[in-house]
Amino acid sequence: MSGPLRHIALTVEKTGTGAFHWLLIESAGGRLFVLERAATKFSTYLRALQAGFEHLALLSASGLHERGLEYTPGAETYRQPAEMIE
Repeated sequence: MSGPLRHIALTVEKTGTGAFHWLLIESAGGRLFVLERAATKFSTYLRALQAGFEHLALLSASGLHERGLEYTPGAETYRQPAEMIE
């Protein structure tokens, strides 16, 4: 590994409509940021969790731990700290 580990967590949220979506959250500088959010909603918590895990695994295999992600306003994927969690 060429750099420090990134502190990334996978979580699932339930929307007001009863659907679920996954989020990747990163801790950096003592703050939490939404790194990436699912564009698709899922009917169950487990399906959202499985999809989020698969996505995180793909990002890890592509070298996520060795590089930062570029933020593009309005992009649904590859966000680097775009949305801070209060």
